[in-house]
Amino acid sequence: MKKQILTLAIAGLIIATFSSCKDEPTLNNDASVIRATNIVEIVGGSLKNVAIVKAEHFAFTGKRWTTLAETPFKNNGFVLNLPEILPEEFLTPNYFGDFRSFETTAFNAYDRNGRRIGWFFYEAQAQSGNLYLKTWIYSDTDVAKTEWRPAYNKGWNTVYFAVQQGWQNGGEWPSPRRLLDKSQLPRNLTFNWYFWSFD
Repeated sequence: MKKQILTLAIAGLIIATFSSCKDEPTLNNDASVIRATNIVEIVGGSLKNVAIVKAEHFAFTGKRWTTLAETPFKNNGFVLNLPEILPEEFLTPNYFGDFRSFETTAFNAYDRNGRRIGWFFYEAQAQSGNLYLKTWIYSDTDVAKTEWRPAYNKGWNTVYFAVQQGWQNGGEWPSPRRLLDKSQLPRNLTFNWYFWSFD
């Protein structure tokens, strides 16, 4: 069940207040460059076995993963460079507008034998108990801000959304979600990178 969670991370409903948060800066303000440091293992004991981290696309029809980018895991972290341009085959019509997009909230972890053993995600918990996650969205065009999401630039963008605690276990996520920029997050959030083991 846990291995299917990443494919479920495209639905959910958010209600949030407007404020600020503490977040890890993106290299050169480029949303396509992901830096993960000081990763916390919250389930399992497989972090020590991680060799490669991948950003991947899951095809429901063929039930297979396609790698978009990968990088070595070392010193309890990684730097992952997402491709500047995504092929059309990975883009789908976006729920919130007349454009095509791709989204990833978590990054798959593989051991030296090529076995997928877990995933990484960037999360913070609010005083309300809601969990806020950062997600990376690729847009095929510039799009304006709406009630349900911030404005996107063509290419990679980072936004946030909230879910109830326990989302990793595949709980129900009402749809549609409301996507947020950093200015719309609750106060005093501290984001951390986490590893969730499949073992």
